[in-house]
Amino acid sequence: IENCNNPFNADDPAPFTYELTINGQMITENSVIIVPEAESVSGAFHIDRPGNFSAQPLQIYKQEGEDYRQVAAVHNNNFELSPLSEGEYVAVLLYESPPILSSSEPLWRQWLKSVFLPLTALAYSPDYADVVAIPFTVEYESPVPTGASSVLFLPGIQASRLYTEGAFGTEDQVWEPNISSDVEQLEFTDSGYSVNSIYTEYVIDEVNILPIFQGNIYKGFLNMLEGLEEDGIIKDYSAFAYDWRYSVQDIVYSGTRYKNELKSLIDEVESLAQGSLSGQVTIVGHSNGGLLAKVLITELERFGLEHLVDKVVFIGTPHLGTPKAIGTILHGYDQQRLGGIVIDDVVTRNVIKNMPGAYGLLPSEKYIANTAEPIITFSEGEKTQSFIDVYGSIISDANNYKLFLEGADGRVDDNNNISSPYTANKSILEESINLHNNVLDNWSAPNGIVVYDVVGVGLSTIKAIEYRNVVESATCVPGAAGGMPVCSEAKNILRPYAHFTQYGDETVTALSAEDVPGEKYYFDFEDYNLHLINPFASNQHANFTETEQVQSFVKNVITGTSTPIEYFSRNKPNFTTEYEITSIDSPVRVLEEDSEGNQTGVIVKDGKKVILQEIPNSQYFEFAGTKYLIVPKNIDAKVTLYGEDYGGYTLTIATLTKDDDQVVVSELVNAVTTPNLVASFSRIGGAYTQLKTDIDGDGEIDFVTTLDGELVEETEDEVTFDTLRSDIKSLSLSRQKEKGLLLLVNLAEKFSNKAKKHQAFTNLSNKVLEKLSKLVTLYSRKGWIDVGEGDILQEHIKALLNNK
Repeated sequence: IENCNNPFNADDPAPFTYELTINGQMITENSVIIVPEAESVSGAFHIDRPGNFSAQPLQIYKQEGEDYRQVAAVHNNNFELSPLSEGEYVAVLLYESPPILSSSEPLWRQWLKSVFLPLTALAYSPDYADVVAIPFTVEYESPVPTGASSVLFLPGIQASRLYTEGAFGTEDQVWEPNISSDVEQLEFTDSGYSVNSIYTEYVIDEVNILPIFQGNIYKGFLNMLEGLEEDGIIKDYSAFAYDWRYSVQDIVYSGTRYKNELKSLIDEVESLAQGSLSGQVTIVGHSNGGLLAKVLITELERFGLEHLVDKVVFIGTPHLGTPKAIGTILHGYDQQRLGGIVIDDVVTRNVIKNMPGAYGLLPSEKYIANTAEPIITFSEGEKTQSFIDVYGSIISDANNYKLFLEGADGRVDDNNNISSPYTANKSILEESINLHNNVLDNWSAPNGIVVYDVVGVGLSTIKAIEYRNVVESATCVPGAAGGMPVCSEAKNILRPYAHFTQYGDETVTALSAEDVPGEKYYFDFEDYNLHLINPFASNQHANFTETEQVQSFVKNVITGTSTPIEYFSRNKPNFTTEYEITSIDSPVRVLEEDSEGNQTGVIVKDGKKVILQEIPNSQYFEFAGTKYLIVPKNIDAKVTLYGEDYGGYTLTIATLTKDDDQVVVSELVNAVTTPNLVASFSRIGGAYTQLKTDIDGDGEIDFVTTLDGELVEETEDEVTFDTLRSDIKSLSLSRQKEKGLLLLVNLAEKFSNKAKKHQAFTNLSNKVLEKLSKLVTLYSRKGWIDVGEGDILQEHIKALLNNK
């Protein structure tokens, strides 16, 4: 070779244009082509010059150290080559003009040159040829991945633990909170930046604060993913904890702060894909995690990395937001779910006001446009008139909705009045609206990504908020000699009341959860909870992924299998169950107990309040100072009110019908409570008994009213066999014990009716009543019914005996 810097004697600039392909891939300077290992390749070339007289116009050399070895010499424009190994190559294209005359050198001169002069290298082309040399690289095709994709799990809002650095290098967990001041450390500035230095580490598997509040959030789901990895079905999974106080867009764009690093979701996807059995990642997003998944995939697409994702599963995702979030931001509603009763609504509302992550859950403009009902309404009254003057009696358009959140009516945040709505942070609200309009609401997956959407239905879920003018006595003091309390003049009070739909998962309405293109599946919570062996293990939005069926569904998606799953359907189910909604303002505690002894409401245990939701498909929560009990109306139960202070209260009973309408059945306005009040009524066969009130807690009924507040004058001649039946059904007895008492009542009534014609049946009726009396005494002695209830039954039995 005459010139090692130009071993092929290539011309510069290139003397002609060309096209060269191998296996359909264009060969250009320093290009990389991919070929299958140990398989022949095909190619084609064309030199843009006529009449090429070169015998081998294409030669291919492989670089081996500092040398080049010819691996192919090609004459035809279309060619086949033996397998190419990986390495660096040079393609040499030659063009030789036709010879003008032939001059033959004597053989003896050719012999002398061969003896005394070095040979010219095969690669080195003569000067009369035009030469183009093209270096390129050959790499083998990566083996086609086989197996399931690795999994990226994105949890919901408030489902990642948050920490701050404590004294002397310790770590202070601020979420889940152990005290209300923990929540205060989560606050943001008006501009939407964290006041304190907060980081995350873990997704919440189970709540780890006080033992009575422990409950699984993602424990079973994470165990399922761990099992898939241990069994070799997936190579890896990541449960990505994130600081949910930020907007989902900030989390994707800016990363998430961990204790010792800043973690990027883009990097997480690339890392999972690199080791994945399929070379791709399946993303599973629960609740707010689904919104995060949308922004993440949009950003992957912007970087040309969307091919790294094969599937995305949305579980209970508020694609368009959900009305419950209005109550959260304006009233601090329902923040006890993971924090227990240590969280104060007032503190929570102050913190949430500037928290961008919470605003992403507000109903979007598209939600307002899609819903058939107004999302906010105002009843007539002194305290609601200022709203009606600005917005009218209903809010059903996006503009008025935004103005109401911002406080265009001129209201001022009242920190101490949880019933008075706060105003939203205008700039954060605007950013949230833009995020929904520009990214979230009309999102669709890039080509190649399959979408699965799981929608929870069958649990009462807030769909609208009504602001009412309620008349109540603000203050009361004890009456003289233990008499009725003396109360101040009743005042007008503003109270927000929740309206519900059965088409939701307790937090997210189906209207929002189903609004994404993809394969849609509905999970029937009502049917699922009814068939639980353990009624205390009922599930709803917060622990949606803890159901065995949802875990099986996700496993099917990951593994590409399809097996029927109970409580799942492709069509939205219709519901026939009606629900009783009991709401009562403070200061009263409420508890409902069914005939099996299951309780829903608040009990006091070891001096602490504990929320119970044992009755199947029941819910208890507090919203802006009002307690709510939601229980299937076909369940017979007793409702007991326990006073906690002096004051007034309003008791409202409504029915959520099978047509999804909420109809007020009764309303007891400005009733009086004391710290010792005990009042109760029952629901039997869908009908309601009277409200019996023990105002001072001495065990004696002081007065009886209807549930609309009308005073009832009790007389002995009002006692009938129906009275006995009603009394018995209101007791918290097992069905077997209740049935035994009712059989005696029915038999005594039968004999009593016959006694009208034959006096002998009177004695038979009396004997049955006496036996009933003895059985009630036994039940009282055994503790199956309390003394007060037993005394009332005995009085009614005695009244019937005296009427004979």
